[in-house]
Amino acid sequence: YNMIIAWTLYYLYSGFSSLLPWSVCDTSSSRACFSISQNENCLSSTNETAVFYNSTCTNLVDICSQVAANSFNSTHCKLNENYININNIIKRRASSEDFFSYKMLGLQEENSWDNLGTTQPHLVICLILAWTIVAACLCKGVKSSGKVVYFTAIYPFIILIVFFIRGITLPGAMEGIRWYITPVWSKLLTIQPWADAASQIFYSLGVCFGTLLTFASYNQFSNNCLRDALVVSVSNCATSVFSGFVIFSIVGFMAHNLGVPVGEVVSSGPGLTFIAYPAALAELPLAPLWSFLFFTMILTLGLDTQFGMTEAVTSAVMDQWPSTRKHVVIVVFSVCSVCCFLGIPFCMNGGIFIFELISWFSALWSLVVLALLEVFCVAWVYGTGHFIDNLKEMGISLGVSSVYWKVTWKIVSPILMLIILLMSLMSFSPAYYGDYIFPPHIQYAGWIISSLPIIPVLGIALWQGCRHGKMAFKTTNWIS
Repeated sequence: YNMIIAWTLYYLYSGFSSLLPWSVCDTSSSRACFSISQNENCLSSTNETAVFYNSTCTNLVDICSQVAANSFNSTHCKLNENYININNIIKRRASSEDFFSYKMLGLQEENSWDNLGTTQPHLVICLILAWTIVAACLCKGVKSSGKVVYFTAIYPFIILIVFFIRGITLPGAMEGIRWYITPVWSKLLTIQPWADAASQIFYSLGVCFGTLLTFASYNQFSNNCLRDALVVSVSNCATSVFSGFVIFSIVGFMAHNLGVPVGEVVSSGPGLTFIAYPAALAELPLAPLWSFLFFTMILTLGLDTQFGMTEAVTSAVMDQWPSTRKHVVIVVFSVCSVCCFLGIPFCMNGGIFIFELISWFSALWSLVVLALLEVFCVAWVYGTGHFIDNLKEMGISLGVSSVYWKVTWKIVSPILMLIILLMSLMSFSPAYYGDYIFPPHIQYAGWIISSLPIIPVLGIALWQGCRHGKMAFKTTNWIS
């Protein structure tokens, strides 16, 4: 996950210029880099006899001659009675995509799983910086991270509001928002949007990552965890909905500028954050300012998540070996150093392939399996009655809502998660990046990777059950 923060740091640094580097092509770009504004300049300055290609104005005659055709106009060549689109002769990709793929990632055409290339120094530096920031903020334990989170949690909301106000004033914004809030009923009858929604909830709430349990462990015993859970869940979903309005107001603006339907410019994952959105920001007045605000928002959001994930690991280490609690700084920097070292392969030319493989296979099914195991153990092995009694021990009264929670924990949640899991596995498609579908042995490796979080859980549960039997679920000594 910290690799995304490393990319964000690179964009943040690159944005400190009067002209955003992903808005134009230059000599450091690939041959395929294409800029609409630069292409229009070529057409106007050469009376439409040349187009922008390979970072310069290239004569149309030279391009058409590659397929033994004659120049016809600025978009087509003519071969006998057939017309060939120039895009079918030369490869073109938007300058924002070229900046992400070629300049930042260093991805070359020859890169594949058999040739991942070499490490990119600028990405290694950004990755080290990202982990240094995380380690520095966590080095004093939850006391230091708690103070930092006051800023990293509030700042994104402020920037979201600023972007929303700016976004709805742009031409085409309403079309983007209308596309966002208009349901496509045929897609809702398929499993994919529900699987994506489940994945979003799991990641945004941090379910099954250990983060929630780690931070909750710092609360007082009598803390109202039910209230906290409801507030966090509702505010998380409300923020996601509001973020959609912010994003699609800008996406609508992009579609308006390009003269295409909103659906054609919509992308997800890194494509939205590092290609589509930066391209839209480059079109705004005071583009460097908007770029700075956007990527600092992404940075703080990413750090918030990374703080929780790292804190879960360091807390587990210190709980397992209490003597290490006297050396919090050493534990934190050691964990961050190991994680940073493990992230080096992501900094290679083909590192995005590794990134996509792990993202593809760990995004849903392993998390759902872990969630099912948690719900099964609490609701059926330990028992919802005992669990509710524990809540009463903490001073939390459920009242008549206890029936709702029992039905939800024992029946509704397991069934829904099981349906999503089975349908996701049935509709599974091989991992890929762009047009490159990963080879079969890599797909098998992905399945192994996705199984790694589950194997220790099952193994340790079996070991603890054999050692302690029913005592493994005893809560007599909670208060003491």
